Amino acid sequence: LDGVVSPTDTALRDFCALCIKEFLHWSLKQTTTTQQESSRINTKSLLKRLYSLSSHPSASKRLGAALAFNSIYSVFREEDLLVDTFVMEMLVVSVNSLKLAHKDDRSLGTLEQTSLVLEHLARIMKVKASLLIKPPSKSRRVPKGLKTAEMQNLVNWMLLQCGSPETECRDQCIKLFTQLTSVLPKTPNVRTWIRRTIESEGGSYFIARFEKGGHGVNVIQKQPILTGVTFSLVDCVGWFEGLAAALDCYNWVFREQFITPSEVFQLGGAS
Repeated sequence: LDGVVSPTDTALRDFCALCIKEFLHWSLKQTTTTQQESSRINTKSLLKRLYSLSSHPSASKRLGAALAFNSIYSVFREEDLLVDTFVMEMLVVSVNSLKLAHKDDRSLGTLEQTSLVLEHLARIMKVKASLLIKPPSKSRRVPKGLKTAEMQNLVNWMLLQCGSPETECRDQCIKLFTQLTSVLPKTPNVRTWIRRTIESEGGSYFIARFEKGGHGVNVIQKQPILTGVTFSLVDCVGWFEGLAAALDCYNWVFREQFITPSEVFQLGGAS
């Protein structure tokens, strides 16, 4: 793990990522399914360390975590028990890591590698949909920010992240939301989910998610205009990023004709 987060040695990072993959492979190979069910110490310990690196302020540490995730992906996806236990948690951790990469220099590779992690996890969840839509097992870990480890809760959380001010994270979350809704029972596509939701919850449901910046604070409604308020440069940038995020989300659902502006704003009671 020390090598995979090297800030300067690319070859060392790549080699250490392969070593981590081999460690997980042989750890699983040396245990039976029964032993895995009763104890997943090696896997849990490895993932907890990678989670910690994923949320680290240092870009090189987050890059190392993403490289490791992408390396172990092919081993991880073959183990139903691991997928059921950890995949939702890994997805939430990776989305939050991508938010942190927003200000990283593109040349570092954190945005690219973390986005690839999310693509891998989305692919696993689509393939293992029949496993994940079942009631949560006792071993399934509840991701931070979710009340339960259920697919419906994860989809709801993902819609909130679509309003994130971090551009790359927002784009990935819109893709993930589109893919994950089709995993839910009786939901063949994202349009079905959105139509069902607006009929039951109203337009305010989408306003609350698109305008809260991915974390529950509605910047636009709290401060709809800049006139008459003393803003710092940071506040101004944050406000415009929140506005851009909301416009991005509205443009997406209106362009795809999932819902109409009148359905959102008239039913939502917004001006």
